[in-house]
Amino acid sequence: MMQKASEFFNNERTIIILLLVASFYIVGSSYADISEPHLWRKADAYSQILGWAGFKDFVPFQNFLGKTAVYDIPVYEYLIAKLSALTFSDLLVTTKYLNLFFFLVVALTGYSISETLRQETGIYYLFLLCTSRFFLHYYAAPIPDDMSLALSMAGLAILLKSRNIKFIVLAGALWLVAALIKSPIPFIFVVFFSTRLLLQHVRGTALSSHAWAAIPISLALVGAIAAERGRMLIMSTNVGGFAQDPSFYFGTLDRRFSLEFWTTMTHRAFSANRALAACVPGLVYLTFRGSFRTVLPFAVAFLSGWLVFAPLYLQSDYYQLPGTILLFIVAAMGAQISAEFLMKKIDAGDTSAWKLLRARNLVLAVLAPLVVIYMPKLGEFHGTSFSKSVTYALRDVDHVMFVDDQYLVTDPAIGAQIATKFTRISTVAFEGNCASLIAANRAILVNGYSACLAKYKSSASTFIEDDGKQFYLRAK
Repeated sequence: MMQKASEFFNNERTIIILLLVASFYIVGSSYADISEPHLWRKADAYSQILGWAGFKDFVPFQNFLGKTAVYDIPVYEYLIAKLSALTFSDLLVTTKYLNLFFFLVVALTGYSISETLRQETGIYYLFLLCTSRFFLHYYAAPIPDDMSLALSMAGLAILLKSRNIKFIVLAGALWLVAALIKSPIPFIFVVFFSTRLLLQHVRGTALSSHAWAAIPISLALVGAIAAERGRMLIMSTNVGGFAQDPSFYFGTLDRRFSLEFWTTMTHRAFSANRALAACVPGLVYLTFRGSFRTVLPFAVAFLSGWLVFAPLYLQSDYYQLPGTILLFIVAAMGAQISAEFLMKKIDAGDTSAWKLLRARNLVLAVLAPLVVIYMPKLGEFHGTSFSKSVTYALRDVDHVMFVDDQYLVTDPAIGAQIATKFTRISTVAFEGNCASLIAANRAILVNGYSACLAKYKSSASTFIEDDGKQFYLRAK
């Protein structure tokens, strides 16, 4: 490419704007409640954070129902609790800042990977990432997947850049910790890395020339096995994690052949960022007229997550984070292919193409904040709410009775909204023993309306009736 064209593609200012837009969204949500989707999963992580922080009577490895629950080795939750103590900041605010750090790791390592695989693709990858409501939502929420993805991406970026044994071991160590936190996430990157390495193998050379790759792959496996053993020991069961319920984690072949499976996969892929549609023409060209071997590792890795962990992917969209990040990288290649035609015209002196490409960075920089501001949000942002009022009222209370018929018996979601352990009781059971239950419990939260509880309003130090709920708190 001519010198003036390469100078034109100096993207530093646009990159800074894109990262600032995403940063404002993630940190700017610090005032908001923990919200759907998958509030139960965020609640489990939040209860672990509260346990490591020693908040109220919370202890590590317990959820808001007071039950032992370990869905991941709580490295992420422990780190938040200790950083919060060191900085004297609110736990959820600390979560946002730590998540921002991990988001920047994903952004910058993804940029590095994109540029390593194909020059001039990084800017398109960053635009897809920083305007994705899917990634912005989950990096504004307390889920350990955020840390696992960042470590997995950093490991892959290192392996694509260096064959130095020290860096290979470092990449493996990152994958080990990522697998301890959430093993299905580094699994996707192990598949991508292995597939790409096999496709790059030169005929006539010994496979032993790739023996170094066994180091990071083996360390990732060690992390996954250690996580399974750790969960087994903590939960005091003979089996743990994936071994506990294989049908739940892996499902059946029939499910993988269902129409729902493939339509859900396609819909979720494009809903992560609708701008992906604009990358399709270039991606199709790259696949069939460019380098199929470049695209294949992305396709294998993306499909491997869905095909291996089908039930998990169908039930919980956050399992798609690693596959979607690889989708963004390969889609960015497609966007770059589409732009190559214009680049060639620049070299040929086509002034109309010059004007179009001059406008590209401006369009991306202006479009990004508009997309983030006006896109449909995955979660709701509320600053002042019923749950915040109840949380404040319960600041010195360790337990609340929750009267409810709607939530699943094992659902800890309401605990995350009030930062307090609770015991659930049905409406019928509460109304049948209303007087004695009110006498035995200082704090009662009703999901709905209880005429009996309303009669005791005068005995409460705090009584709130709003948002389709009732809250009763009696002074000590």
